[in-house]
Amino acid sequence: MATIGLSAYGMAGGELVELAACADELGFDTLWLGEHVVRPLTQRSAHPTSGTRQHHSGPLVAERTELIDPWAVHAAIAAVTTGIKLGTAVYVAALRHPLHTARTTITVQELSGGRVVFGVGVGWLEEEFDAFDVPFRTRVSRTEECLAILRAAWRGEPFSHHGRHFRIDRVQVHSRPVDIPVVLGGNGPKALARAATLGDGWFTSGTPEFDDALRMVREIRRVREQHGRPGPFTCYVRIPSVDEVGRYRDHDMTDLVLWADTVWQGRTLDEKRDRLAAAADRLGLVSRSSGDPPAAAAGRSQRRRSGSALRMGDDVPRRVQNTGARSAGVRDTRPQNSRAGANGARTARDEHRGEVSLLRPLKAAESVARMIVDEIKTKGLQPGDSLPLEATMLKQYGVSRESLREGLRLLEVQGMISIRRGPGGGPVVGTVDAGHLGRVSALFYNMADATYEELLEAWVWAEGELAERAARNPDAQLRSARMTPYLTDHDGSAEGLAPYLEGHTAFHRAVADLSNNRVLALSLQTYGQIVSHHVAVLSDPRSLRDVLVDEHRHIAEAVISGHARRARALMRSHLEGVTAFVRENIPVPLDQPIEWL
Repeated sequence: MATIGLSAYGMAGGELVELAACADELGFDTLWLGEHVVRPLTQRSAHPTSGTRQHHSGPLVAERTELIDPWAVHAAIAAVTTGIKLGTAVYVAALRHPLHTARTTITVQELSGGRVVFGVGVGWLEEEFDAFDVPFRTRVSRTEECLAILRAAWRGEPFSHHGRHFRIDRVQVHSRPVDIPVVLGGNGPKALARAATLGDGWFTSGTPEFDDALRMVREIRRVREQHGRPGPFTCYVRIPSVDEVGRYRDHDMTDLVLWADTVWQGRTLDEKRDRLAAAADRLGLVSRSSGDPPAAAAGRSQRRRSGSALRMGDDVPRRVQNTGARSAGVRDTRPQNSRAGANGARTARDEHRGEVSLLRPLKAAESVARMIVDEIKTKGLQPGDSLPLEATMLKQYGVSRESLREGLRLLEVQGMISIRRGPGGGPVVGTVDAGHLGRVSALFYNMADATYEELLEAWVWAEGELAERAARNPDAQLRSARMTPYLTDHDGSAEGLAPYLEGHTAFHRAVADLSNNRVLALSLQTYGQIVSHHVAVLSDPRSLRDVLVDEHRHIAEAVISGHARRARALMRSHLEGVTAFVRENIPVPLDQPIEWL
């Protein structure tokens, strides 16, 4: 089966854990960590691939190179991933005692549930060997002896070893056998022969040219056939870019590895995750999770989001903070039946246990408006249902006619009710509509001098967040039911503008509903409402229909498959296209405050 992996070197441990969690969810098969233990301040040695076209054009061990212990990092990665294999590319085994390496590899193998791939090389940095007081000239025989000892230790039985470099008398490293595949690295003839005869696989050194990679793979297969070793053997080949995958696989090089920093790019972690998700999409990878992503990774992502969120007391205006006691003037005057008189104040529920409260009681009109809303919800009234007549409500709520009518006007302005005029008329339940919220929001944006450019930036970010949350919805059947209508195209070329806009809005509303956060979903729908109100009057967005329908389909597929990061990246890309159209057609300068109405 073909695989695609990532090879990382020079990254800090924390970022490698982030990379691994994202790569695991996106469906990458392997993550390979390179290593060096020290940076010699005086370095004469050159990497064997120096002078050739390689990914690394500068020194591999420079002053600012991040050096890590790959096994410590893989142990952390094992805790936040479930499927990606954890490899080293490569581990310089000759620098350590093999019993210590055996103990470490067994521990990580069991922590990861059997996902370790032991990639080993003989080493090339002579000054590093000098630092360990290990003779550089013995590195090949020492590596081969290390492998013999490791395989004895991994069998889970007592063993002894008496060799050129190590003497071990009757020890047992583990109580049971542990299966760890060995992959040897190196591009020279001796390295290829060593991998073919001693290893379970081979890993390219650097990023060889296509013709060189093909030649080396064929040589390894020839040597294995010559030595009568026809069993499974994997050739891991580093390639320069995503675009080259098809070319290599056409020549039977199926297990490919990309340098991580070619697809994990950006100024922030979110940008890097998006770039990796875009690469996964181009590679045709399928999310490893059919529902939720790995629990540990999801928890880590949640902590990451909450860590950057506004906490109570952070830069909040002093007037809305409470010192611990309930604010003066805020008291619950409502009787047990939840009905208050004309001076009804905020309830204990609203005071939220004294953490935050307003500094004034509600006006009578506001209090009656709240009670009307409570009754609509309690009785389960639907849009279009009639509310009691004015005389009935005056008696029911115990307020003046002036206060009742003002309260009704408050609800009418918000779209919560409508007033039918004439005989048989009266208040009627309205619809909770993002359009009403959008109009109110636009007023506050205008008062704050918030610009259209800021609105578009927030819209792109917010819709991406909603798509990610939608793909994380634990109800796979619900995800499928809500998104399946958008998997097939329809001939809408002749549809009117209003049906077109409603269809586009319906898709985004379905994604928002799956996010399982009604506050976020309703609030973010207002962005699109404001933009649509100002753009549609100047230009016809139906020219984008085919592109948008296709993009909706890809987003729907990602949500259905539970591919959260990909859904986020695709939605952001989709919104970037939409906002590009808006920027070209909006009738006011983008640096102008958002207009109200």
